[in-house]
Amino acid sequence: MKNILLVVGIFLFLTIPKIGLAASGTVAYTHSSCDYFIVFTGGDYALLEWYGGYEPDLGDTLVGGYEDYGFKDIYDTTMSRDTKVWVEDYRLSKDRVIEKYQDHCRGRYPIIKNYPTTYSLPPTQVNTCATYGSNAVTAVNNQCLCASGYEWNSGMTECIKSLVCSDGSVKKNNQCFTYTEDCTQSFGKSIYGIKGLDGNSMCYCSEGYEWSLDGKSCVKKNVSEAPPVATNQKSTPPKTSIISAGVFRKDLGTGARGADVKKLENFLSKEKYLKTKPDDYFGTATRTALMALQKKLKFPVNGKLQGKTRDYINSLVKQ
Repeated sequence: MKNILLVVGIFLFLTIPKIGLAASGTVAYTHSSCDYFIVFTGGDYALLEWYGGYEPDLGDTLVGGYEDYGFKDIYDTTMSRDTKVWVEDYRLSKDRVIEKYQDHCRGRYPIIKNYPTTYSLPPTQVNTCATYGSNAVTAVNNQCLCASGYEWNSGMTECIKSLVCSDGSVKKNNQCFTYTEDCTQSFGKSIYGIKGLDGNSMCYCSEGYEWSLDGKSCVKKNVSEAPPVATNQKSTPPKTSIISAGVFRKDLGTGARGADVKKLENFLSKEKYLKTKPDDYFGTATRTALMALQKKLKFPVNGKLQGKTRDYINSLVKQ
């Protein structure tokens, strides 16, 4: 009997402190283009890097020992799922966490969601978050959050139903637009849009048009008049991409070698599609990585650098 009590005592001694030290916070900013995300812990912020398991979403409540550096296993109480993270830093001010996020995420400026003040529940366990409407709920750390399928209005005073846009469209000002409609509203006619890596619209001029010098609209190309063609000859217009300028001026496929291949592989590696070390040979690994990018962008999946795929990468890679 004494041995049993001794074992129980040791178990409680080892487990109770860990539970008491578990931190609790809310995901204040995350973006699909970067594995780092920001957690608001009530008075300060932590910068975490996702390393596996469930990938937390904006507004999720996380519980775990992430107020310490290194790899940590944490629990997403909103989705009842486990996840693994690397704690980059913690107990940061808002300005400092923004600065560190930009360092790790290629200069992207995070717009951190400001959550309402944290409330303590009275002894009667009445949900004080009800002051924000019936769709506001109290998280485990007594913080007011919107229920699943709802989001804060612009004034952060009420939870309203989230507008979910279908695949192939983007959400702007609580409305859904196709990527082309979004580009047309920003730049006018003779333009089309596709989905970019960050989920926003990537805009291109239609065939026969090019960007104006100020980059604010698409204007008709100034094509000089071609000399007359003899009647016994066939005139075949050259096949040109919408974006003719850029790092990659020719198509690339399996078996290609050279500096252009290495530039392409460096881009694919930077975007985390290529799993091998870049070289100057277009092999199976390069083709597989390019197909993964094409699949995500909903381009024709053929593993070749041509057409829309080449135009898209040229728009992102500096010469």
